[in-house]
Amino acid sequence: MNFQELLTRLSASCFAADRPDYDWKTLRLFPETGLDLALIVRLAASLILCIVGALVHSTVLRYMLLVLSVLAAGYDYLAAAIACILNRQVFRPAVIVIVCVIGTMAVGQPVDAAVFLLVYRVVSILIAVVTVHAKKTLEAAVGGEIHSTAEFAAPKWIRYLAPAGLCIAALVAVLEIVLKVATVSRAIHAAMIVLFLSTPCALLISVPLVWYSAVNGAYSCDVLFRSCRSMRALNAVRAVAVDEGEGNSQLPKVVSVKSSQLTPEALLQLAANAESCSNSRTARAICAAYNGPILTQYLSRAVDIPESGVEVYIESTRVCVGTRELMILKGVDIPDADLTDGYVVYVSVGEQYAGKILLQEVVRSDTKPALKELRALGVHTITLFSNASNDSVAENAKELKADHLYCKCSGQEKEQILSQQVDNLSAGELLLYYDRRCTAHPEHSSADLDACVIPEESNERFDADILLTSQDPYLLPEAIETAGWVEGICREHLAIGVVVKVLLLVMAELGYCTLWFAAVLDGAAALGTLLMAIRAFGFDKPHHRVRDYLPKVKSK
Repeated sequence: MNFQELLTRLSASCFAADRPDYDWKTLRLFPETGLDLALIVRLAASLILCIVGALVHSTVLRYMLLVLSVLAAGYDYLAAAIACILNRQVFRPAVIVIVCVIGTMAVGQPVDAAVFLLVYRVVSILIAVVTVHAKKTLEAAVGGEIHSTAEFAAPKWIRYLAPAGLCIAALVAVLEIVLKVATVSRAIHAAMIVLFLSTPCALLISVPLVWYSAVNGAYSCDVLFRSCRSMRALNAVRAVAVDEGEGNSQLPKVVSVKSSQLTPEALLQLAANAESCSNSRTARAICAAYNGPILTQYLSRAVDIPESGVEVYIESTRVCVGTRELMILKGVDIPDADLTDGYVVYVSVGEQYAGKILLQEVVRSDTKPALKELRALGVHTITLFSNASNDSVAENAKELKADHLYCKCSGQEKEQILSQQVDNLSAGELLLYYDRRCTAHPEHSSADLDACVIPEESNERFDADILLTSQDPYLLPEAIETAGWVEGICREHLAIGVVVKVLLLVMAELGYCTLWFAAVLDGAAALGTLLMAIRAFGFDKPHHRVRDYLPKVKSK
């Protein structure tokens, strides 16, 4: 066993955030408290040594007892600090804590140093206990474990917090000594308090739990997030692409029947009898428009040609009903006056053109109120994909105030459109692809975020960031609104931590604060924000924030 492995083993019971292998760039829920019988005995022994040392009058004996108290309570922190220094991670919390302990003892405040380490250790254990208990409570609330990682990418300024704290601590000590407002020992003691306050634990410790609570709350309301990061990314969504599929479409309706050889009723009767051999939407629409009887006894040799139409013999006479391509294939000439790009089927009898039937899609969408909510939440671009024809859904898209409409696109064409929209967004803006008619979604689209609606009983795997088990279109704007609310909660917790640190900083400069008292208040702020994190569970509840509970002051 080399020295590095020995240090790692000695720091095994150290708080997760202070271990050498912990990455402060990604905060995670702490999997265990580290509290066992050995640690309890150590903390009890440390407390006894601290009390005895504080009561002893002999300076040498006092220092010895208090040093033993510090080693009993935090030899693992010392090991973690040495390991961090060897790994060139000098601004880790373990290093800062040990420096504060040594510096405070060096300036003649051994009791303060020993009590500080005890308090810091107890607060660390309480933080882990509260976090683990809250996690179990959330899992029980939704009926089982949620496989969504509680991750949070820490802000970039975190890496500068400890170096800035060190610079401020040094500046405070120098100014107090130069200006002679305090003795050297008191100036160094105040600098140690400032250095301790530069640890980011109290500022960010509740953030993973806040997002984890929000993800669990969403799960109980038919919204499943792949991870907390997926939910947090909703705050940057500024463009949404909605894939309606066929939409909430009914059968197409027959708009007009035109024939120069037959009456409209006769042409419709002929087409309906021929289309009775097919089960396509067009065939069913034509049959629904014809109110008379279908004479199946006169039909023979019926062929249903997918995407083209039908060919059937009625008493040995061939009748074709279908697209222009089918007419060309059967050698039927269509007059130029009857050619159109709309939703139309042509009818031929034998080799002769008989007429045409014009249809129109009847498409309804229940997403209009939801899209209006998305606009209010900052979404500036809405794109609609539909499997219906362009003419049939153009009015619907206009009513929905969609910015772009794409119809009958292949999967490859959709990917190209989504990629172009991602490239056209400004920096920091994201595109969300919302598939409302998803039955198989094996791959992630080229959008930044994917959301798809799946049957609740489905056993298929969907490579999407968000899975919705309900067709309720309001779930998407509600999820985005909740993500913004949760982000606001995190800012509130950050503000609480900052206020406490500034208050302690002022008290330290005035000489009214000790190192252990700073640890108590800083730890209380961390625990308080952790206990408040559970309110993020309310996905479908009113999104109250702290300001909503403050008294309303009327302006004059």
